[in-house]
Amino acid sequence: MTTAARSTWEQVREGVLTCEQQLRVPVTGSPDLVAILDRLERVHFAEVERATFGVIRCHRRGAEIVCHVGERWPVLTFGAPETVVSATAAERRWPIRAGLLARPSAARGELILRAERGQEGQEVLLTNAVDGFPSRFLGDPLPGMPRLLWRLLSDVYLAYHRLVSFRGLERVACELRRETHRFERER
Repeated sequence: MTTAARSTWEQVREGVLTCEQQLRVPVTGSPDLVAILDRLERVHFAEVERATFGVIRCHRRGAEIVCHVGERWPVLTFGAPETVVSATAAERRWPIRAGLLARPSAARGELILRAERGQEGQEVLLTNAVDGFPSRFLGDPLPGMPRLLWRLLSDVYLAYHRLVSFRGLERVACELRRETHRFERER
């Protein structure tokens, strides 16, 4: 069984990132969308740590999730999430609060994770999205930095962001495929 489809789109306007990565996963039975959403959350933040070789660590602080370098420097803080569940989807949204990676801005954006039942319950659509994030790496260059070097840094940041997002989705998809195979063998 293979993953049916993978898609991505992103837009950067005036240094603000809006993007979405999706992965369609064939499934058998009726998977628990909230449990999948909880996996997406756990795996996403673990992937942030893995992709930075542990330099960035993510921890819960009450309802917030704080990603930091060392114990002192928060690179991003995610506020208390809002979770919405329906018969066909489960979605969790975290407001992005502040941190070294966010430019000062009135709007900080949101991280959105979603699990949605697809075609007649035969697939699940996994989504990782960011809406309106004012990244420090996507605005105007730092004073004195050559534009070409800034552009390279921005491109590396976007590639890193896509990599972390898709790796998290792919890890959850792999877990779902294993469960589907186990379910089919037991039938």
